Amino acid sequence: MIVLALAVFLRFWQINRFPLGLFGDEAVNGLDALDVLAGRGAIFFPANFGREGAHIWLVAASLRLFGVTPFAVRLPSLLAGILTVAAAAWLGHEIVAARRRSAPGDRPLDAWLPLLVAAYTATSYWHLHFSRFGIRGIFTTLWTALAFAAFWRGVNTGGTRWFVLCGLCLGAGVYFYTASRFVPFALVIFLIVQAALAWRTKAGQPAPLLRTFFKPLLWAALAAALVVAPLGLYFVTHPGSFASRAATVSAFNAEVGGVSPLARIAQAALANVVQFFVPGQGDPAAFYNLPGRAVFDPLTAILALLGLLICLRRWRQPIFLFLALWPPLLLLPTFLAVDRFPTLPRALGVIPGIYLWAALGLQAVIEAGFRVETRLLAESGFLQDFG
Repeated sequence: MIVLALAVFLRFWQINRFPLGLFGDEAVNGLDALDVLAGRGAIFFPANFGREGAHIWLVAASLRLFGVTPFAVRLPSLLAGILTVAAAAWLGHEIVAARRRSAPGDRPLDAWLPLLVAAYTATSYWHLHFSRFGIRGIFTTLWTALAFAAFWRGVNTGGTRWFVLCGLCLGAGVYFYTASRFVPFALVIFLIVQAALAWRTKAGQPAPLLRTFFKPLLWAALAAALVVAPLGLYFVTHPGSFASRAATVSAFNAEVGGVSPLARIAQAALANVVQFFVPGQGDPAAFYNLPGRAVFDPLTAILALLGLLICLRRWRQPIFLFLALWPPLLLLPTFLAVDRFPTLPRALGVIPGIYLWAALGLQAVIEAGFRVETRLLAESGFLQDFG
């Protein structure tokens, strides 16, 4: 509750002063929300290269309740940011449970992992920045965290209803931001990779989740398909809208760049990975970042890399394979969209996955410290004397 209260405070503190005014995307969202209130609502809004409509409907509800103000435009994002902190804690709890299922053992610090990932999410500048802007990308983080938490809850308990909830969240995310279309595919790719690795490794390794939970996963896919169906029908009848935004920024658009698509993708990939770790190499756009600020401070960067190494080392456990694959797979939108890079908005799906890396790294450092302290005390004879 303390972390959640901190998240609320940081997101609402002086929200009427910082950031000042509305920038272009926020203003267009507000104008479309006024159209909704005037009876001209839609499932997809073609202005500004096209945007899925769920966020605009939420902004419209906020305008109706609180008046036509910048605060009302930003309120849905504020609430989404706060809910994401709670979702991160839930996901952390399910990761601990999945870890214990794969490798039973006494790890007292596991109880702190949900708190750590929630605290990182609540206080990270990146997530805080987007929570205070009235744009739709922040909802990718929320629906991704909820979908993945529900998925692992289903794996941990075997309850079909949790897989259905996962599918509902995956479908809901598609109504908010174009990059959310990658999230279901990231989960599918993880399941396929885990199944392939389980098949190739020796007996005694965890069974493929795809086989163990095949029927519940079908229910998840059906739930996602039913949620997405109305938007899908819109795209069938308006085919130009489906890729209206992506087509303008794609590496395969001949008007973008001037070098080969693969070269542009490689440049974008390098820049979007470096922005997490190297000071001064972050997103340069003032609307999305403190220009040039890296996602991680140096200490958190080291902890995150340590957490990633832990995940790679323990890849045979499905939960660690999942944590290793999640951020790279959901960075793909930043690799393929090359109108500008590095870019933070299109990478929001990696939160709180990258902060789970940092939390795992911090947990490992503390555990190592305890082991060293215990060994030194034992070698000194202090523990025997004390006993």
